[in-house]
Amino acid sequence: MTAVDGDAPCSTGSSRARPWLAWAIFLAVISAIVIASPLTRTVTPNYREACLRWFAGQDIYCEGPHGFLYFPHAAALFAPFAFLPFGDVLWRVFGIGGLALAVWRLACTIAPRSDQAKAFAWMTALAIPPALAGARNGQMNLVLVSSMTFALVAIAARRWNRAAFWLCFGLAMKPLMIVPLVVAGCCYRALWKPLAVGALLVAAFPFVTQMPAYVMRQHLLCGEKLLLAASPGRENPASDLFGLLHAVGLDLSANVQTASRAAAVIALALFCHAAVARRQRRAASVILLTFLGCYLTLFNPRAENNGYVVLVPALAAWVAWGLPGERQRSLRWLMAVVSFGIAGSYELSRGPNFWLNPLLALAPLSLAVASVVGRSPLRRDSSAMRAPCVCFDLPAAATTPAVASDLRAPDHDLTLVIPAFNEERRLPRTLDALVKSLDQWGIDYRVVVVDDASDDGTATVSRSYGPRVQTISLLRRGGKGQAVKSGMLAATGRVIAFTDADLPYSLEDLRSAYKAIAAGRCAAAFGARDLAGSSSAVPTPRLRHVASAVFRMLTRWLVSRRVADTQCGLKAFSAEAARAIFARTTIAGFAFDVEVVWLCERLGIALERIPVTLLNDYDSSLSVVRDGAAMFLEVLRFRFLRRPMAVQLDRAEPGRLSPHFLRDPQESPIVPPSLSATALSG
Repeated sequence: MTAVDGDAPCSTGSSRARPWLAWAIFLAVISAIVIASPLTRTVTPNYREACLRWFAGQDIYCEGPHGFLYFPHAAALFAPFAFLPFGDVLWRVFGIGGLALAVWRLACTIAPRSDQAKAFAWMTALAIPPALAGARNGQMNLVLVSSMTFALVAIAARRWNRAAFWLCFGLAMKPLMIVPLVVAGCCYRALWKPLAVGALLVAAFPFVTQMPAYVMRQHLLCGEKLLLAASPGRENPASDLFGLLHAVGLDLSANVQTASRAAAVIALALFCHAAVARRQRRAASVILLTFLGCYLTLFNPRAENNGYVVLVPALAAWVAWGLPGERQRSLRWLMAVVSFGIAGSYELSRGPNFWLNPLLALAPLSLAVASVVGRSPLRRDSSAMRAPCVCFDLPAAATTPAVASDLRAPDHDLTLVIPAFNEERRLPRTLDALVKSLDQWGIDYRVVVVDDASDDGTATVSRSYGPRVQTISLLRRGGKGQAVKSGMLAATGRVIAFTDADLPYSLEDLRSAYKAIAAGRCAAAFGARDLAGSSSAVPTPRLRHVASAVFRMLTRWLVSRRVADTQCGLKAFSAEAARAIFARTTIAGFAFDVEVVWLCERLGIALERIPVTLLNDYDSSLSVVRDGAAMFLEVLRFRFLRRPMAVQLDRAEPGRLSPHFLRDPQESPIVPPSLSATALSG
């Protein structure tokens, strides 16, 4: 099986010629207009004057909320267009050419190889109309949107240094780029180091071109200027969400608007976290483009109608995702209406307006929200984003995950599933300890390592341990929940357990869980750090301890009052219980344990909680800040969106389940009988 999520080169040939011709005509028309009327409807004189003042050592910021509203870096970087002949035309070539290349790279990134030419044509048709006004005015928005798109395309390809370059370059050109930069840094830990280096280079750049005292003075003036410009007042509404509310007679105070923008930033971060956690990286890039574009327009206190060019990549990307199939035609035309509505808002409203463009921007925003909190409207890609491709290195009898219609008889005593992402360094120590301990138990066992599309040699390490250590490789990263589900449904042990790759708990705890199930006392055994017999050999960081307490309180209120510690990384099941539960799970991220607990209780599976001993510092890939928000959203989504769809589990008749599933089993066999297909269909 081949990976379908790798970097796909863009298609070549004459099929791409017509979109490029359209971009060339667009550039030629704008250039002709600029040459004919260089001082009409343009902001480039402000950029040129600021650049000349910068190199002359004069203040580049004037009094009032207007004028040069960028960091000093932009004045220095504008030098080629200020000093070269036909600088205004070259500036348009830079802006339009960058946007065209960004749209092309986006098409090559998200569209299948066979559809790239068609996608680029559609994306060009939707990108040019909203860009007309911004290109004519020579605004910095074209550079902003191009840099943001290049950065997210680089993130989709896991080219972190390139992504950091575009984010930092965009920040140097326009302050609004701080929002995409911070969001990308919060969502992708791999960006932290290159972003830190890029930020240092950006901070040092002005000092290379001017004296330190002058540079510091301009930065102070810049801060004052930006604070003043960000408060235009209600008497001068912008084309943002509050301009839309103003149009319908709802005027909000400046404090309420500021608080709303702050709340929107938090919501933006949470939704982007959830998108990255649940979607494969290319789909996540599309969703992030949409959220960022909508935030930079709907919550920008100086938003103008021609600034909605920031939405161009998002509109184009949704069309590219929805190309195949007649059922996606409505999506294409919806984005076309938004694109041409933004381009012709002045004509449609017969004059200036502050409501039409914000209203149109709500359409792509709704699609992005639906793709995170509900089923994606993109039917072609929804399955690909939810079910990563899998390569199995298992024996022939176990090459397909178990489903309701394909249950296999257990052929050994214990299967231990270990989800792993970039665990090349720790995995040898873990597997050595497991093999040594399990050999001493005197049972027939298998260890299944599920490689969650690691970037390192995790799969290579696990394959080197012989037939008792087997490997499942996900070709797309699905998250810890997806990795555990793949391993649990592929396992063929009588008892199936999972734990973390760093073995945070004593192997004696695993042995206790195994004995409880093998002896017939229960069908599921969960480790519980809150029991009296539990202990910890290492101190827990205060932040993690507080976050765990809050999460336990949330899950106890929303999901289960019996199992408070849902997130303990040691759980074991009988074969039929594991298949019944994991055939129904839907959460792919770290919060999948919550759904497992809920399904266990709703199916009436006999459950026993066992005390555990924490042995190490839990140096896992879980981040309290980065993943905590995603887990919180997953729990809310499961509680209020998914749980009603599974309400039939609450009404399942006990007689339809095998006796071992009852909470107080009577004369249950040591090895639970196979679960019938009828029970699974409930």
